Amino acid sequence: RSAYNTARFDRQFLLTTNEGGALLGSNCDATWEGTHLGGWSIFCFESDLDYDHEEDPSVRSVRQRSLAIDYVMDHRSGIPKVLAARVLRTFDIGWYDSQLQQDTGEERPSWAVWAGIVAYWAVLPLSLLGLRRLPSRERPFLLAPVVVTLLTALVFYAGHRLRVIGEPALAIAAAIQLAALWERRRPATVGD
Repeated sequence: RSAYNTARFDRQFLLTTNEGGALLGSNCDATWEGTHLGGWSIFCFESDLDYDHEEDPSVRSVRQRSLAIDYVMDHRSGIPKVLAARVLRTFDIGWYDSQLQQDTGEERPSWAVWAGIVAYWAVLPLSLLGLRRLPSRERPFLLAPVVVTLLTALVFYAGHRLRVIGEPALAIAAAIQLAALWERRRPATVGD
């Protein structure tokens, strides 16, 4: 894949040319304040005055990344607020209207989005309890995908659908807790 991309684009990209758009879409006034704080917005692309759908995607991505970095550097004082919002959004703490709007705009039915949020909140306490049951030397292995999820949110933008990297770890931790609860309910047999 990397060899194909090297031959295909004017600039070298190993995997994707979407990184510039992801950065630009999350670093503008629309995502640094208001209802989309910490998220992503198509309105951020208004700052890309040179956008041309015919241009090489690698060139476009480099320009959009540069525009995003310039925006961040010009608005440094807002970084803590935006990063905090990205963490909270990642864990579905607030901005439900904004996240629902984005998900339904990507053709997900609102009932399914809400079902996902409710399921996440049902699993999270079990996950936290399950993590506590693990020996401390094993926790980092289960927490690594959650850390990757957080780092991705901090660098790019946050939304519950981007939590997909860390959700299997949360499910495993919840299963550990459920197994422990089930074991406690089971009557002791002779020889136990």
